[in-house]
Amino acid sequence: MKYFACIVTVLAVGLIGGGFYLSNSPSRKGSSGYGADQQAAVRVAQVKRVSTPVKMRISGQLQSIEQAQIVSRLAGKVTEVRFNVGDFVPAGAIVATIRAHDLDQRMAQINGNIATAQQELRNRESQLAAAEKTLAENREFFRRDWIARRDVELAEIASETARAQAEFARAQIAQQHAMLAQLRALQTLTRLSNPISGQVSRRLVEAGATISVGTAIIAVANPATLKLNATVSGAGVAGIRPGLDVQITTPALPGVVSKGKIIRCELQKKSGLGSIAAVEIQVSNQQKKLLPGMLVEASIDLNIDEKILLVPRSAVASANQVAYVYKIAAGLATPQRVLLGSERGEEVAIVHGLKEGESVAVDSAKIPPAASARALDVPVVRGQNGR
Repeated sequence: MKYFACIVTVLAVGLIGGGFYLSNSPSRKGSSGYGADQQAAVRVAQVKRVSTPVKMRISGQLQSIEQAQIVSRLAGKVTEVRFNVGDFVPAGAIVATIRAHDLDQRMAQINGNIATAQQELRNRESQLAAAEKTLAENREFFRRDWIARRDVELAEIASETARAQAEFARAQIAQQHAMLAQLRALQTLTRLSNPISGQVSRRLVEAGATISVGTAIIAVANPATLKLNATVSGAGVAGIRPGLDVQITTPALPGVVSKGKIIRCELQKKSGLGSIAAVEIQVSNQQKKLLPGMLVEASIDLNIDEKILLVPRSAVASANQVAYVYKIAAGLATPQRVLLGSERGEEVAIVHGLKEGESVAVDSAKIPPAASARALDVPVVRGQNGR
């Protein structure tokens, strides 16, 4: 009897506890855990699967395919810089001038040396003429037997010596003229010319600056054709190949879309987490609106489609940086965490958290906290394309 009484007591306690649990369990309030007396009427939409073109977006700075830095091959002082950033410069135009002090001093010195050498040559030629005259006279005197053979030989030696000294003076003048020609060739380097047609992208030195050999004065780039070099990663890398069309946009030019084309794609790394490749995009810029150095975004159409899940953007709510939707089942709304993809107009892609055909509350903002929801018999919300 005591054993039976013990069993009855245990059963009674269990029934009381079970009743307490059932009265407070989520199933009594609905699967959402909200109070049954708090309801909200909402529209619903089905999670749909659509095919969409796969696009990859990359960003980076534009560079000029054809560009040049004009540098000084002389040390000296910049006397003039003729163009500013953005100015168009034709090929061959003089962009800057340099005064090389050492060059001026050397030219003055050589001109002085030439004048001295020319005077020396005149003296030597006079001495040569006198020596040749003496030699001719001595030869005539020797023929008439008026002087000895020794006198003729001495005159010949004097004449040869004078001739050698005159030739040496001429050689010195020629050497000085050659040095002067070299300096004049160097003097042409004081006028810096532009090797390509293009726009000034950078002005690196101002007039009055003292520079050394190899200093860059100005940079010129041809803006007609630009390039974008970037590193891309992810599963879409496998679809990137030369020849694909690219659309180029930049915040600096709202609404302006430029065309580009992939001209190089080199796979650098391949792993289970995806591939990494170096991509070069050639950008057409015939209207010259884009400039080297601009930050741009490139949209690459991979010419392949992927299946994605879409829901109305208004169906997505967020709290504490977590996105969620209210999934509708059996007339009740249950919060469901989701991982979002890209937006497509009034719809947003769902990467994880939902399945095709499931229903979600469209007006998630209308569902108050701690409320259940009942689905109304309304048409399924469709996307802009009616899919």
